[in-house]
Amino acid sequence: MNSYLNSHRLQKVACWILVSAIFFAYWLFSRQYHGPAYLSDEIGYLTKAAAFAGYPVDMASSWQGGYSLLLAPLFISFSDPFMLWQGVMVINALMWACSFMLLFYVLRHLFPDQAFLSIFFAVAVSAVYPAWISMSGYAFATSAFVLVYMLALAALINISEKNPLTIIPYSLLTGYLFWIHPTGVAVIAASVLIIISLAWHTRRQTFIIYHVLIVSVLIVVYKFGVHAWLNHAMTSEHYSSYNHYGSIALFIRACLNIKEYGLRWVVNILGQSSYIVIATFGIIVFVVTEASKRFVLLQHDFFHHEKRIIPALAFVFMILSMLGIILLGSLFFSSFSDQRIDQWIYGRYSEAVLLPLFAMGLLTAWRIRYAVIAGIFLMLTGLALHFISDATNTSYDIIHMTIPGFWPYSLYNHHSFLMWFGIGAVGIVLTAVLNKRYVVFLMLPLFLLCIRDQNIWHKDILAHYSKPTGIVEFVRSNFPFGSCIGFSPEKSTFEQMRERSNMYAYYFFNYKMRRMSSEEWDRKCKGPYLTYSPDEIENWDKSKAIVQEKGNGFFLVLKKDDVKKIALDYLNYDDDLYIDDTGDRACMMAGCFKMRGQELAKYSQAGIMQDGGITTNGQGGFLFYGPYFPLKKGRYHIRIDGQYENLSGAVLDVVSEAGEKKHLEIALDKIHHQTDTMIIPLSLSSDVKDLEVRLRVTEDTQLSIRSYEIKMDNGK
Repeated sequence: MNSYLNSHRLQKVACWILVSAIFFAYWLFSRQYHGPAYLSDEIGYLTKAAAFAGYPVDMASSWQGGYSLLLAPLFISFSDPFMLWQGVMVINALMWACSFMLLFYVLRHLFPDQAFLSIFFAVAVSAVYPAWISMSGYAFATSAFVLVYMLALAALINISEKNPLTIIPYSLLTGYLFWIHPTGVAVIAASVLIIISLAWHTRRQTFIIYHVLIVSVLIVVYKFGVHAWLNHAMTSEHYSSYNHYGSIALFIRACLNIKEYGLRWVVNILGQSSYIVIATFGIIVFVVTEASKRFVLLQHDFFHHEKRIIPALAFVFMILSMLGIILLGSLFFSSFSDQRIDQWIYGRYSEAVLLPLFAMGLLTAWRIRYAVIAGIFLMLTGLALHFISDATNTSYDIIHMTIPGFWPYSLYNHHSFLMWFGIGAVGIVLTAVLNKRYVVFLMLPLFLLCIRDQNIWHKDILAHYSKPTGIVEFVRSNFPFGSCIGFSPEKSTFEQMRERSNMYAYYFFNYKMRRMSSEEWDRKCKGPYLTYSPDEIENWDKSKAIVQEKGNGFFLVLKKDDVKKIALDYLNYDDDLYIDDTGDRACMMAGCFKMRGQELAKYSQAGIMQDGGITTNGQGGFLFYGPYFPLKKGRYHIRIDGQYENLSGAVLDVVSEAGEKKHLEIALDKIHHQTDTMIIPLSLSSDVKDLEVRLRVTEDTQLSIRSYEIKMDNGK
């Protein structure tokens, strides 16, 4: 059996089967997502890819362009943004498959004495780590960063200590990491340190000269060449580019304020280090001990020039890369006056260099005493976070994808560092106690639980915050590629939709979409105008706001000459849009909306869909509630269309502020007059951000609601 497993051909087949399985698993998992979710980060990478392909969208940002450059061929090949997005998912899955293939290669070289089956096991278990498959569904730089990092690691292993020219591929790959993400600086710093050691050991100073020269040129070329060109090409005249990271000078100045930020930086370092320890079930601790042993051997062999030290340097490089990213990321978050709770234990940056370390941890010796020490460290860090973070400096919102491997949160999703770190400490000790062949029965269920939670979070964002409406199909069907699209520079008054312009920068990447005033649009743009503030349109004799996206005050305006040329009928079937056929501009701008039966079914406790309406099912509760839309103050009426057999117990109310403020309450049997339509007056004394229309029913109530609509009285 052993000789059979030692067959080189069989091992290659097994590798290809596993890597192919990883590709198809990641791709099939990711293809369920229909577009970008995070409208700053993801759109920043995607629009930069469009710019590389010759579509300079008005969306300059501080996100790096290295990942975008790899996606650019997709923007040349596809014109449809939905098809293009699926291409991104395929590219991401391919990147991860290549990363795991490289992982095989690296492990075979760093652990030559390990059996193939052990290495196969390490790669297979690593593939289930939640961050990898979760990140493959986003257009984030992580997929590219991991691939290039693994390529750099493979190139490092292949450096010949007798030929300094062999360092060139490694240097190019390491420098390119900065093109992908700013944390590449930390990896470059780690790389410079180990190459200095290599030059010292080999007595060939050209190693460090070549390396520093190449990475420096790559940083300068990107920072002052590529990035500057992207900012210029992707910024409309008279407007500024978006800078997520802020001024470097201000960042450094804030971080040098040791008195104010020093303690927070230390706690951030402990928190982010603890995240990696917990997420890997303490395996990272065993890797560090293995690296320490190899470092001791490295010191012993350092001056024996006949010894090959690169495998030991590779271990040191990986540990220093992880440490550098944690130090840099912690420093960045320490400069924030207010952090989210997940930023104290932020893991997405450090996970970009975790893949080989996690796999190597599965191949190193496990010692219970190291696990106990790690558990004590976690409890002390949990106490520090418990006392340092409070309501004055911490928001209790959590962005799940920044802590994708933090399995204690999936077990206990209340905000408690002490509980999370306590659960993590128990998991680490259990891992050390279990035999390696059985530890998967502890890891895999918790990893799968994390993946499930990440999937729910991802889908929820796509269903609400990042969902494009029929506006996309409407514009793309009625205006040819390259047409001008004006976008108002005015900001949204609705915080949840302030990034709508970012989203449409992607969906209209092959149009000339630019920020411009309404006057400029009226003069020189032959296309639609997208705005949050239709009040800014001065020439209403020539223009018409025809569509409003429900719930966010976002409008599409056309010139009246264009309105005559196009059909709007099909837009009425898009549940996310409100079309006012009467041309009542005041009502549309106030936030009037209509909810149909299918939409009401999304907000129902006691109803079922039947014959196009939401119908009582014999249970008590809310037949419908929601939809939490904004509506300006004024006099309105609610028009309800349905069928009513027994209105006993049916009470309609209109509330806001999570039900705390009530604007209307009325029993339906008091107003019904034997028709299918009810008209109920509604008056709002002030603007409302989260209007909720609720219909409470009892077990005896029998009715079906096809739709309701809120309209403004007398156009006021």
